This record gives sequence, C-alpha cells and structure tokens, in this order.
Amino acid sequence: MKYALGIDIGGTEIKIALINRSGVIKELRRVPHNTPSDAKTVIDGLVNLIISLLKSAGMSIRDLEGIGVASAGDIDYKKGIVRFTPNFGWRNVPIKKYFNRYFKIPIVTDNDANAASWAAYCIEFKQKIDNLICVALGTGVGGGLILNRKIFHGATGTAGEIGHIVIHPGGEKCNCGNYGCVEVYIGAKYGYIVNTAKKEILSGRKSIITELINNDFSILTPKIITMAAKQNDSLAIEVLKKAGSELGIALANVVNLLNPEAIVLAGGISKSGKYILDPVKETIKKCAFKTPAEKVKVVISKLQDKLGVIGAGCLILYPY
Repeated sequence: MKYALGIDIGGTEIKIALINRSGVIKELRRVPHNTPSDAKTVIDGLVNLIISLLKSAGMSIRDLEGIGVASAGDIDYKKGIVRFTPNFGWRNVPIKKYFNRYFKIPIVTDNDANAASWAAYCIEFKQKIDNLICVALGTGVGGGLILNRKIFHGATGTAGEIGHIVIHPGGEKCNCGNYGCVEVYIGAKYGYIVNTAKKEILSGRKSIITELINNDFSILTPKIITMAAKQNDSLAIEVLKKAGSELGIALANVVNLLNPEAIVLAGGISKSGKYILDPVKETIKKCAFKTPAEKVKVVISKLQDKLGVIGAGCLILYPY
C-alpha cells in the first residue's frame, strides 16, 4: 500500500495525515495555528509532529512516497515558496527547502484550495469529469480550479482566488487590502456571519441563539448558528442564507467565465449544509447565464474539512 503524508496549513488549524491512493486516512493529527505566526517555529513543530505520527503508525519516513504541503495564500508551487499569506503574516517562506532539511524525500507544495480541488477531482469524482471548481470555506475563502483535468495555476500560480472577487465595491475591508471581497462576507476570520446575528439579537430580535450561548456572545460561532438553524430559528436561517447568497454572486461569475461541470464546497463553513448550499444554488441560477447554470452541479464535499489534507497527499499520489 502506497502512502503519502499530507499537511494542510490553515489559518486556525494545521492538519497532518497519512493517506493512501483511495483517500483513506490512516493517521490524522490536528494542532491549533495561532496567527500571525513565525513560519520557522511552525515548521519545526510540524517536523516533531510528523516523527510522532509515523512512530504511532509503525512507519518511517522511508515508507512514504513523499510529503504534500498545502497552505493558504499566494504559493510559488514550482519553487515551493509561500510568497504571501495575509492571514498568517508569512512572506517569501521557502517551505519546501525547510522540510527538505529534515526529510530527504519528494516534497510538493501548492495552495490549499488547489490541493482540495485535486482531492475532489481524484477521490470524490474519480477523475471522471473534465472541469471542476472547489471553494474552501474556512478562516478565509479559497478557490481551486481543475480545467481540462489539470490544476490551473495561471500565469503567476495564483489563479482561483475566488475569495477576493469583489462583490461589493467599497464594502468591508479585506485582509488583502481591498474592499468588498466575498471572503469578508463568509470567511470565519471576519466574523460577518456571527456579527450579523449578534447585531440583530442586540437590537431586540428573538432567537434561540441566545439560549445556545447562554447570552455569552464571545462563544458564538457559525457552528452554533447552524445548530439554531436546524431548530428552525428564523434569524439563523436568514443570516446563513445571506452569506450563501453573497458567495453565490461570486460563483455565478465563475460559472459564466469557466462553465464548470461541478462546484464543490468544502471547509468548516460548508458544514452549515443546506443553509449555505441552497442559497448558493438559487443565486447561481438567478445570476448566471442559463445554459452553464443548468449544467453545473453544486455539492458539499463529503470529506468536508479533511478535503485539504487529503488533497495535500494527492499532490504526491496523483502527480499532475
């Protein structure tokens, strides 16, 4: 059985997993990622975690086909350099070089959403379609493009930055420095979903959310809002629908531009299920050109927040 080690470096959490070609995880570790962070310190910690994980699995580094590293941000995938991650505060980090100091095996790096899209294509769709878009809904919003059965990187390796499609010019400020990016309205880091619900409740709106948090807004999260929605709370449903509609506006433009066969939603926010998915579908149908809107299949990944780490392993197991 061939295994790869996948590493998914996110804005709030880092995942490391041993993965086989079927996308099955043999061992998985999760550690918090407090950002902004020092890249060298983070990588040194990951090296120790890798050694511990392999020992637990009864394996050594020689048993691996390689290590795939997926990170949020602007990645030079050819050189293995993290050029810029606004949510981490990293600039020009030679991540491949750092890992190669410790592990003399193949190491491949790419953007986390590209890795997630590769897993969706290779594992979930089993390479049976030609064009797919993956949207990673987590701390921020990432996008990965599979065009003509390959990851499409673009001229500088930064294609697919769906989170930075501007849907409200002059709107809320984004970490990238621009204003009105869709990431601001659905990315967990920005708190738009949480703050919208909080504002409504403080203005007198009745909601079961207050009971779920015991009136402590410091613990309010999109997950709790989803719990309220599942109990048919009108405010929770409304807030998630608004976020899904904002995402749908950006994706309608993507559908018009690229005409994909499938759009896969993944990441923590995708766990809101139909409360995010349905408004996304409705907005695409309303705003996109009719023929591509009818063709595209919009789904939530069954692998959800593990799609990125599995995709990191797939960078090794399914070379592109």
